[in-house]
Amino acid sequence: MNIKITKDICQETYEIVNSLGDDYIKKIPSPIWNYIIKNKSGTEIKEISREALILIGCLHYKYLTDSKEEKRNLMEIFKLNENEYQIELQEKYANELLKKDSIINKNVEKNVEIVEYKENYFKRLVNFIKKIFNK
Repeated sequence: MNIKITKDICQETYEIVNSLGDDYIKKIPSPIWNYIIKNKSGTEIKEISREALILIGCLHYKYLTDSKEEKRNLMEIFKLNENEYQIELQEKYANELLKKDSIINKNVEKNVEIVEYKENYFKRLVNFIKKIFNK
């Protein structure tokens, strides 16, 4: 999953990582931490977005975990979360597609009319003559 890092995401990430203490901040490379500080919005956060949680999870996986066991456990959690997210997306968009299909089908049904097919006189005459000769 690709995310666009916005000022709000930087703000949320800054507040959470900053609350963890200096030990965690020192483990994050200074260019990344400086980018987060420079691009934070400065507004108070009310809710943590999914994108901010993803960024924090990536930082935790890459820089804050020391053991391979912990990294493996985090990777399993990431995979489970991604699978759940993909299932949610499939259900959401499948429902929208079904709604669109039903609307399209209703429109098609409204536009369909039964029209009586009438042959012109020349074709009728030709068909009549063919019937006579076929007998």
